[in-house]
Amino acid sequence: MTKNLLSVGGSSPQGQNSLANALSPGIPPIGAGSTANTVSFQSQFRHQPSLSVNSINSINSLNSLNSFNSNTSTSIHDSAYQFGGEPLTPPEIANNSTKHFSPWNTNNNGALKSNSTTQFPAQVFPFSNTAGNPGVGAAPSVTNTNPRSRLLSLPQLQPAVTFNIDKSLASLSLQNNNNLDTFNPTSSSTTPIYPKKSHEKELVTRLNSTPFEALTDEIVSLSKDQYGCRFLQRKLDENSTMYFPTIFGQICAHASELMVDPFGNYLVQKLLNYCTNHEKDLLLEQSAPDLFSVALNQHGTRALQKIIDCLGTNYQFSLVRDSLKNHVVELIQDLNGNHVVQKCINKFSHKDFQFIIDAICLHIVRISTHKHGCCVLQKCLNKCNQQQLVQLGDEIIANAIVLMKDQFGNYVVQYLLSMNNLPINEKLVYQILPSISMLSVQKFSSNVMEKCLKNAPNRSSQNAMLEEILRPQNLNALIKDQYGNYVVQTAIDVADDEYKFRLIQTVKPMLPFIKSTPYSRRIQSKISVVLNQNANLNAMLTTYQQYFASTAAPDQYLSFYKQQQQQQQQQQHQYQNQQFQGLHNNQN
Repeated sequence: MTKNLLSVGGSSPQGQNSLANALSPGIPPIGAGSTANTVSFQSQFRHQPSLSVNSINSINSLNSLNSFNSNTSTSIHDSAYQFGGEPLTPPEIANNSTKHFSPWNTNNNGALKSNSTTQFPAQVFPFSNTAGNPGVGAAPSVTNTNPRSRLLSLPQLQPAVTFNIDKSLASLSLQNNNNLDTFNPTSSSTTPIYPKKSHEKELVTRLNSTPFEALTDEIVSLSKDQYGCRFLQRKLDENSTMYFPTIFGQICAHASELMVDPFGNYLVQKLLNYCTNHEKDLLLEQSAPDLFSVALNQHGTRALQKIIDCLGTNYQFSLVRDSLKNHVVELIQDLNGNHVVQKCINKFSHKDFQFIIDAICLHIVRISTHKHGCCVLQKCLNKCNQQQLVQLGDEIIANAIVLMKDQFGNYVVQYLLSMNNLPINEKLVYQILPSISMLSVQKFSSNVMEKCLKNAPNRSSQNAMLEEILRPQNLNALIKDQYGNYVVQTAIDVADDEYKFRLIQTVKPMLPFIKSTPYSRRIQSKISVVLNQNANLNAMLTTYQQYFASTAAPDQYLSFYKQQQQQQQQQQHQYQNQQFQGLHNNQN
């Protein structure tokens, strides 16, 4: 069977022919007149013959790969092109002047037309250019004696013959037969061998063997390379006193560019560990105009956060603050930029991050209703001082209704309530009081309503909310709603005995109307638990059911119950006085 190996170019036709005959007898070389270095090919696709080249730097021209010389003998071996019996679709003609390489582009006798330029179609013989090993696809020689009837099938792949050329190190060629021992025709692998580890080793060896002074002009380009960046970081660790001034001198002017580089950003972060305040000033002065765009980059955001962590003087804080203050909203809403703002909040003093508070207050709804903005705002609430808390709290309260109904904004209102600032919480309760019924039946705001009941600043504000819930039209709507019923359950939990009694006695007649709903069972269970845990409430309900259930409403009964309680306390007090007076007389 014919081996699937082609030889392209060479310094001498004799050398090419001897190489081709040695490895693939019967297949003539392509482009024998080319001056390009000889490169070996191998089949690396499952159904497509192609060839693999580790470097094309030594190839002067690819014209010999893209077209055939009309004098070149071209043939198809039928036995080598039977693959599953499935025909290939004839490739389309790109234009009238360029004809694709195919078995249909022939004369009547089956030979290629000598007056046409025949090219390899990309869908049959693709060119590949993978990272670390650019490949060039080519077609084996073909012969077709009956172009209309024959099927162009693909060959069974032969064991790959691999010849690797490192483009960054030595330039190798096959200009003479002395290099033939580099090939391994007996290899059983069909996958190209890419010597990544050896490439890294040889590259590092070359860098280590080169005097560092000779690499000064290449430091910026080395910073953008994986191995070069590691090499420079290692030099800093080995002897920062010797190498830091040179590296910093080259890097400083390109700081913004390197901070957004996948590898360069690590070198910038490394340099910060060795920088003095003066050198940090120089670095920030160079990069300050670009810090906004750096913060939005997935690599730059890490480098900028490292810079913020290393800030040490008021001048450095002012440089960062001035470069970001006009872009706070955009940064907060960005996937990468919001981490920079949070880092500023954590690192800056209250005075230094006041510009963030001011920007948030101007766009409170826009930021609070954003998935990243609500997180940043909670960070601000947790870090700010009392004056800043009042400033943010007033803006949140003024827009509380809108925020409570939003999927992200409701968390901001809940977080404000959880801080248990009594004046702020009281303002918030009275702000939402007229809209309690509407907010309690909405998916997100119902959670905030439960939080308001639990974190009420005092008993009077909590009772004001309970009064709104106990309104007949409101309670009837809440008890039947899939979200409102949770507000009713929370109200039963947090209310005092009097309001518990009123809620339970008002809810009980409504339960038969909602018995088919799943939350009816939960409300009944809640009432049972409350009664079992509260003996006084249980006694109140028993008395009411025995004497006043048919004649008095729950609130009327409460007035009577209070009078009874007062009378009992007075009688008890009188009895205790009599007992004390009698004991005193006996002693005399």
